[in-house]
Amino acid sequence: MKKFNLDEPLIKSITSTTPIYFFFDYDGTLSPLVANPDDASLPKYRQELLYRIQANPNYKLAIVTGRSYEDIAPRLDVSNMVIAASHGYDIRLNDEILLQKGAEFHGPIRELGQDVYACFGKIPGVYIEQKKLSMAFHYRNVDDQIIDQIATDFDQLIAPYLTQYNFEKMTAKKLWEIRPKNYWDKGQAVIWLMNDMPDQMMIAYFGDDTTDEDAFKILDDRSISVHIGDCDTSHAKYYVNEFDELLPWYQRILV
Repeated sequence: MKKFNLDEPLIKSITSTTPIYFFFDYDGTLSPLVANPDDASLPKYRQELLYRIQANPNYKLAIVTGRSYEDIAPRLDVSNMVIAASHGYDIRLNDEILLQKGAEFHGPIRELGQDVYACFGKIPGVYIEQKKLSMAFHYRNVDDQIIDQIATDFDQLIAPYLTQYNFEKMTAKKLWEIRPKNYWDKGQAVIWLMNDMPDQMMIAYFGDDTTDEDAFKILDDRSISVHIGDCDTSHAKYYVNEFDELLPWYQRILV
């Protein structure tokens, strides 16, 4: 993984006429991470960046996020933009459903969320995010002294679900997320969307977390994949410490 560099040959070769399909994660990529996920928002200048990408006839744009469609859509203000919500299980364009998967998991995930909330919901700092196809347990604001015990208790509670429904526990930034195992992910969603694009179009994918690795690892050498933030290892080709380091590149190609 190399530092993103404007003079790197592949990056330098891209212009405003290069056909590119841009894929962005939301939390931690477009939107800065916040203590309460409900408070996440898109800075105005990054919203303007999406507008400018949409305005270029050579570019396509998609948001690939773990948030549900109902959650993410109001946070964005760009029409004709693909939204691959719930880690790609729910893909829509202007509210039109293009693909939905995993309806058989809705009931078990809801039941799991109810059990988790009953056990942990009243602990200060815990935030439980119930989605149709996954359940996220945020502990960013929990007292460090009790996290180890919570982790032990949480693993005990979810163990039967992992076995019975073939769920998996995914660890990300200050959260655990339970989702169907080896069923669908951001990488599969990107592959599905790539099937409908011209052969000469490049892929540019930007993400910051564990679930984005599913997308990074399916992209070829001609793609631009960028990991945002601190990371020891990643399948991404490039990295930046923070999203704004990319702005000079966007300024160059969005003319």
